[in-house]
Amino acid sequence: MFSPRWIAVLASVVVGGVLVGGAAAGCGGAKANETSVTSTPAVPVAVTRTGGIAGVNQTIEISVDGTWVYRDNKRSQTENGALAPDQRVALQQLVNDPDFADQLSEGGSTRDLCADAFHYLVETTSGAKPYEDCGAETEAPAVKSVLALITEATPF
Repeated sequence: MFSPRWIAVLASVVVGGVLVGGAAAGCGGAKANETSVTSTPAVPVAVTRTGGIAGVNQTIEISVDGTWVYRDNKRSQTENGALAPDQRVALQQLVNDPDFADQLSEGGSTRDLCADAFHYLVETTSGAKPYEDCGAETEAPAVKSVLALITEATPF
């Protein structure tokens, strides 16, 4: 059925997984029957930002592997790069947070009038949602955390 070589590879993967899992559980203080590492589904993220006092028109597309393509549509400039591994993990945790989806569905500012706001279109596997940022610290903290991470880690 399986060659001895494949059985050896499978055994080393299983044993390696047990050893790594055991080491992680020992370091993290997790109980023996608890999982010490949680996994979130990888989600590509694309954000378009328009508006503001200068009238920006920017797009960033971030793949699940953390590579990104940034476009400044107003200046016809494009840059490529990659998130650091810790940034990629943080981004995935943030976009998989239920608060992110809930706050994004609310659309951002609840004000009737917001001059010079940034308007975002945030796309994930769950679809595209508009978000308006009027600058209030308390509005949509999960969404603002995602946008802050992207802004700090990329030219966006």
